[in-house]
Amino acid sequence: GLSPITDVFTDSDPAFVQLVALLQMCGKRLGEMNEWQIQVREHSITTAAADDGKYDLPEDFNYMIDQTGWERANNAPVYGPLSAQDWTYLLGRDLGGSTIFVSFRQDQNQFWVHPNDPVIDALDINFEYISKYWAADSLWTYNDVSSATYKDKVTAPTDIVLYPETLITRYLKLAFRQAKGFKTAADLDDFKEVFSSRAGKDVSAPILNT
Repeated sequence: GLSPITDVFTDSDPAFVQLVALLQMCGKRLGEMNEWQIQVREHSITTAAADDGKYDLPEDFNYMIDQTGWERANNAPVYGPLSAQDWTYLLGRDLGGSTIFVSFRQDQNQFWVHPNDPVIDALDINFEYISKYWAADSLWTYNDVSSATYKDKVTAPTDIVLYPETLITRYLKLAFRQAKGFKTAADLDDFKEVFSSRAGKDVSAPILNT
C-alpha cells in the first residue's frame, strides 16, 4: 500500500524510515543464515620472527570458513581453531616447535598463531572467511567486483544489495509486516521457499557417487 518514492533515505515518512532500518537488520541476519558465495573472501598473513603471533583480522570479518586454513609456503594445513584448553596446554608444555607445524586460535578479534616464542619466520598463512559486507556502491557489477566499495549497510538509492533480489525483498516484506503486527504466515512460507531455493542454488552441487 506504499507509493514508490525516489529516495527512501531522505524521506521522513515513518513507514520508509522503518523499512530502511528493517533492511539493515535483514541484510545482517541473512549473512548469518548461509555461506553466500558473494560474501566469501580470502585473507593471508605473512609472519616474521619478531612478531608476537597476534594478527588483526580483516575489517569485514564475520566468521572463518571451517578447514580452509593452509600454510602455503610448506603446503601444510593450519591446525585449529584451538580451544582455550588446547592453547594453554601448548603454552605450558612448549610442544609447538617440535610436535606440530602451526596452529591458531581466534581471540580478542585476532588470529593468534602457535608457536609464538618465537614465531616461525615467513609463514604464508591463508584462509577463507565470510564477509559481513552485504552491500556495495554503484560501481559493483557481476563482471567487475573489484572496483566497488563494499559496506555492511545501504545508505544511498544507488547502493546495491548483494543478495538475490527475490530473497531480500521477501525477507524485508516479512519483517515489515511482522513489525506492523499483521498476519505473516503466508509471508513466512514465501520467504522460506525462496530462501531454500536460493541457498541451494547459490553454489553448484557435487556429483554423488552411489
